[in-house]
Amino acid sequence: MRLFDEIIYLLIGGSSVSEQIGLSPAAMVVIETDGEIEQSDFLKSAYPGAPSTGFHVLRDSFDDVLRLPSIAARQIGWSALSDTCKACAVGRVCGGGQYAHRYRPGSGFLNPSVYCADLLRLITHIKNTIQRDYHALQKDHR
Repeated sequence: MRLFDEIIYLLIGGSSVSEQIGLSPAAMVVIETDGEIEQSDFLKSAYPGAPSTGFHVLRDSFDDVLRLPSIAARQIGWSALSDTCKACAVGRVCGGGQYAHRYRPGSGFLNPSVYCADLLRLITHIKNTIQRDYHALQKDHR
């Protein structure tokens, strides 16, 4: 349900509130039980060590973490998308999909999601349904 709610909200002009979709900056880090500061647990599915920052709460500041290129890439929205995503009709809604799903050996995260075709179909279907329902409501209220 969250994915559908998020897509609908983005289609009507809202901003995303999750890492799953959209262009909003990543708004969290993970503090492991040993004090290591890591990026989102989602990244563990990309490759071994993907969420690692090398920082620790006892010796590093969160400002230092924010300056890491891997963190910055998840903060810059549209600028972090591949040319394929930027050219896509639903690129601003999809936001390239979940960051971890963009990883490819050799090119990193500057790729469309492995679920690109599915996201395009889903977002387009939801958009068309919203437009159809909106026009039907407009017609009924005339």
